[in-house]
Amino acid sequence: MGSGIPFISALELRVLNNSIYGIGSGFLRNICRYDMGTSPESFTRYPLDVYDRIWWGDLNYYRLLPSAGASATSLSDNNDAYKVPGEVLMTAATMSNGNSSLGYSWTPPNPYVPPGKWIFYVHFAETRSLPNGQQREFTVSINGNQFTKIVTLEYLKPVTIVSTPVTGSQINISISRTSNESPYLPILNAIEIFSIVGVPNVQTAEDDGISPTYTCFSSANSNVLLPEVF
Repeated sequence: MGSGIPFISALELRVLNNSIYGIGSGFLRNICRYDMGTSPESFTRYPLDVYDRIWWGDLNYYRLLPSAGASATSLSDNNDAYKVPGEVLMTAATMSNGNSSLGYSWTPPNPYVPPGKWIFYVHFAETRSLPNGQQREFTVSINGNQFTKIVTLEYLKPVTIVSTPVTGSQINISISRTSNESPYLPILNAIEIFSIVGVPNVQTAEDDGISPTYTCFSSANSNVLLPEVF
C-alpha cells in the first residue's frame, strides 16, 4: 500500500429524479447497464445521459434498423422521467423471423449468488414507423411467473417497465409476441439490473449529538455510505 495522502481533484453531482429508482426500504445497487444492439466496445454517458449513467454496448442479437425519420433527438424530446438517452434508445436487439421469442439470460456475479433479490429496469422504444397505425406488442416475463408485463409501443415514445423483486441463480427474460400472427418481432432497447441491499443499521437520530462514522460499500458502478453502529 502507498503511503501518500488520498485526495480528490474534482467532484461532479447530477440532480436525479428521485421517483425513478425508489424502493420501500434499503437501496438499489447498480450491477450493470446495457445498450442493446450496439458495439460492446462503445459506451454512452454524460452529457448524452443527463443523469451520468454509463451504458455499455451489447451486440449479441440481431439489430433492429430504425426508420429513416427516427432520430436520437426525437426520442430524447419525447422521453419520460427516466431520460434514457436517445442514442441508447435508437439501437435495439431483436430476433430472426424463425424464432417466437427474444431471450435474455443473466447470471449474477459470485458475490451476489442467492438469496439475492434483483430488480430489472427494461427500456423500450419503437423506432420503426409501422403502417396504418399498427403497434408492436409483446409480453415480458422474468423467470417464468416471477414477473409478467404486456408492453405496447407507440412510435418514438419510450416505455420503461420495472420488475418486482426476482430471485434465482440465473435470471431468464423472455420477450414474446402476444399474437403469433403479428408480423412485428419483439425488441429490447436497453436494460438495467440492480441488486436490493438492506440498510444494516438504524440511522442516528438528529438530537443524539453524535457524529456517526460511515462505511463505504462499493460496487463496480456505485458507492453507498451507511452509518456504523457504535
